[in-house]
Amino acid sequence: MKTYTFSNWIESSGGPFVIIEKKFAPLWGGTNGYPSDFDLACRTSNYIEEISTTNTTALILGDEPLRTLVAYSDDHNLIVRWRWATSEED
Repeated sequence: MKTYTFSNWIESSGGPFVIIEKKFAPLWGGTNGYPSDFDLACRTSNYIEEISTTNTTALILGDEPLRTLVAYSDDHNLIVRWRWATSEED
């Protein structure tokens, strides 16, 4: 069984989670322009979806603002979203 290291939980008060490579983060246009990168992210309708913006590509975790963390090992990265657990331990 693999050993994973877990990030802290990430939460938002609403809207989609945007996942983008750190080196491309400065290219994320936010709410600037029409349609803005944020507008494009909000238009996604799937649980997970890739969008192309003017400057880069981003992975959008849509649906509802679920608590999210990253679990990583030497050869895998997992995105974990809290949907039905009663506690962090579960």
